[in-house]
Amino acid sequence: MALTKRLPVPIMRIGILEDDPSQLELLGHWVALAGHDPERFEHGNQLLNAIQDQDFDLLILDWNLPDLTGIDVLRQLRQRSRVPVIFCTSRDREDDVVKALQEGAQDYLRKPIRRMELLARIDTVARRAEIAEGKSEDFDFDSIRVHFSTHTVTRDGVPVDMTGKDFDLAVLFFKNLGRLLPRSYIAQTVWRENAAISSRTIDTHVSRIRAKLGLVAEYGWELKAVYAHGYRLERKQAAALLSPSMRCAAEEVCSHCSIRRDGSLRPFELTLLNRYLKFASSCRNSVIFFSCVATSS
Repeated sequence: MALTKRLPVPIMRIGILEDDPSQLELLGHWVALAGHDPERFEHGNQLLNAIQDQDFDLLILDWNLPDLTGIDVLRQLRQRSRVPVIFCTSRDREDDVVKALQEGAQDYLRKPIRRMELLARIDTVARRAEIAEGKSEDFDFDSIRVHFSTHTVTRDGVPVDMTGKDFDLAVLFFKNLGRLLPRSYIAQTVWRENAAISSRTIDTHVSRIRAKLGLVAEYGWELKAVYAHGYRLERKQAAALLSPSMRCAAEEVCSHCSIRRDGSLRPFELTLLNRYLKFASSCRNSVIFFSCVATSS
């Protein structure tokens, strides 16, 4: 029986509006443990002011506040933003729940809040927002293409043999390019109900996708371990990517092209040029590169 895969959710910036300092600190702590970036607010106007010049991926709102009600905040918020909202409040009447949802909230949790339930709701709301905004479409990174419809990855057009966990882990890194992902966040996001897996298991999967997808400096990537923290996937600077042999070969192509101004290229030169073109900005003859491509095409 085919199972529907659930894709990893990127690290999110989450605003938390709660007037009880201890509850605010606890919610922020839980959100941070899940690998997200919490921003705490005790007053509704503080959050509304922050929204004017800051971007949030999701908001958690209390209902009873010192200055405004959570519903007032939501109404003003919806005039300028469609950011997903989860209510966390002690108000448990059915008409309160209905009112919050009708005003534009995506979910409603009654206090006392339970940690794992909150994180699961955050995860679910974020996924709904991704689907609504079309964020789960196929995407490309150089020679690597992620196909969400089939949950497969191709490299240079060739399918890569990957397990479900390998796929989820690769998507997690690509969606959080340049961000440090704590091991705990990787475990909770990819393994979910089996989040208590060993670091060795994570290391094994990371090593496997690094090899299969070519996430190494030679191909413009670095998937590296950060001691005592986790992993980070980074793009390498173009100038640092070129091996001496490849740089010499590319410069040879440049020299040929500069002599034959008609832009004619021999087959081996065209092959080198196609490989090297993505790094043309680091070559002193990059202008000749682009003129040759335009002529030969």
